[in-house]
Amino acid sequence: TTRPQAAMPWDNPERKALRFDESGGGYTSYLRHAQGILRALSPACRRYGIQLDDLPMLLGRREATPAKLVDEYYWATVTRKVAIPDETTLHTWFAGLLERKTALHSAHRR
Repeated sequence: TTRPQAAMPWDNPERKALRFDESGGGYTSYLRHAQGILRALSPACRRYGIQLDDLPMLLGRREATPAKLVDEYYWATVTRKVAIPDETTLHTWFAGLLERKTALHSAHRR
């Protein structure tokens, strides 16, 4: 059993959809894949003045880590088959994140 606070869990639907085998090597490849996502997400966040480590808080998930958000994304979209919102909706949500970030920074300055 995986310890979710120590390493990202995975389930069979995720493993199969991402085409990793059930071996330890497959799990290691999955972790490297997730690491690659986080490495790509970090500069994307910085372009908008957000630090990757602040993303869970901005999403209202203080207890989560960025890696946990990746895990939850796969769980929702692969395991539970939740559809990804369209680009317009994502832009609206992202604008809300930027507003929340501004409000949080203003609150910290007081």
